Amino acid sequence: MQIEKRSFAGSDVFLARAALAVWSAWPIKKSVEEGYQANGWAYRAVSLISGAASSVPWVVFGPENELLWDHPVSKLMRSPNKHWTRQSFIEVIADWIALSGNAYIKQVKVGNRTVELWPVSPDRLAPIPSADPALFIDGYEELSEKGVKRKSVDFTPENVIHIKLIDPSNPYRGISPLGAAARAEIPRYGFDGSINLM
Repeated sequence: MQIEKRSFAGSDVFLARAALAVWSAWPIKKSVEEGYQANGWAYRAVSLISGAASSVPWVVFGPENELLWDHPVSKLMRSPNKHWTRQSFIEVIADWIALSGNAYIKQVKVGNRTVELWPVSPDRLAPIPSADPALFIDGYEELSEKGVKRKSVDFTPENVIHIKLIDPSNPYRGISPLGAAARAEIPRYGFDGSINLM
């Protein structure tokens, strides 16, 4: 009997660097300073996206398409933890995704049940690719307050949810919409109707 070997659509470059953490090309600090705070259009676009995402009533649907408001996940989404409201929690996740293409959520578990969700800045964590494609990642590298990067014992594949806008060139990190917009050529129209790219 032959066992099929698992693989994924990653380039050989990333397989060869399996032990190195993959940090975002557009960290939140850079995105906020160079885009969110510096450009009114970027601020407005990100605010509209996060406001719309946080206005959705996040609830579990049952097998008959009924709303299950008392389901543990529905309750958790209404109150992720004692310090964050549903709205602020979803807004910051949506902000991070729009700015850097990545967002992390830490699950606090009691037994097998998740009792709290905490947002974790994408500037603080990076996935460490695994040499074993079946595992995908070996864990997360964490940036400490002192600027030291090391494999985290607190953030693991079992308790971290990584939400990302897939970067086709690197399946371990998300691609930043703001980063893509920053590189776009903006057309300028002359008085004669001609178009010049900035």
